[in-house]
Amino acid sequence: MLSGLFICLASTILIEGQPGKANLVLRDSRAPGAVWNLRIPETVHEDAGFVALSTPPSGIEWRRFGPQIGYELDVPRATPDLSYMARQKPPRTPPLPGSYRIAVRCEAEAESVRFAVRLTNTSGRDWRSAFVHLCLSHRDAPGFARSGAVWLKTALGLSAGTEWKRSPGQYAAFALLLFGDLETHDPFYTDYIRAEGNARARGRYVFGCDNARPMCAGIAAARPLFFMNNQANPCTDVAVAFGDLAPGETGEGSGRVYFVPGGPEEFVRHVERDYP
Repeated sequence: MLSGLFICLASTILIEGQPGKANLVLRDSRAPGAVWNLRIPETVHEDAGFVALSTPPSGIEWRRFGPQIGYELDVPRATPDLSYMARQKPPRTPPLPGSYRIAVRCEAEAESVRFAVRLTNTSGRDWRSAFVHLCLSHRDAPGFARSGAVWLKTALGLSAGTEWKRSPGQYAAFALLLFGDLETHDPFYTDYIRAEGNARARGRYVFGCDNARPMCAGIAAARPLFFMNNQANPCTDVAVAFGDLAPGETGEGSGRVYFVPGGPEEFVRHVERDYP
């Protein structure tokens, strides 16, 4: 049982900040029994190989900011994911540690939850193509992100999760599609990128549908870098791009989590009003 939560209620949506963790708990009364968790962020990265955190930051204190809830945190030394690097064949050179400041704001609206992230490079070196990875977990929302029920938009139109071609080997449960013409060379993610061809996401969203309700839940970003799906731990993820950040420079990213009654077409029509 979660305790000591800061709660914000708007229409059918309830959001709660989990004390000590970068975790936003979301519920929608139109989907009884379903619970979503938004890790905001799951990790912080830059393109040259700086893996800021292998897990979400800890020691977070969620607070109210008017109608919003959020937190602010200084990370003086972000630890690279050394265990991940050591598991690679051949093992990869660990990236340099860095430091940053992050500020998060979330607000429940009629059928969505708006989020904003401010990221400040407090290290002594330039960051190239910085981004944060946000994970919307459907683990406790049965039916919403089962195999084949995860959707995104490509040049060919809507594409179901079963049509995503995945990288071979240990990442068979993952699929990653870059957005538009963007690229990433971050060593944490290059193995996830679709190995065959050059499929690209063209919509600014990824979502899962529960046909039994029917209802869709997903995440969108104003400036996405890539979208990711993990069938082993059902989720729909987005990397929010910040661009290059010099020491002391701050970037801003934003998006929304949506809960839309109906099927994939209804979700797309609804979300593309905000993110065409």
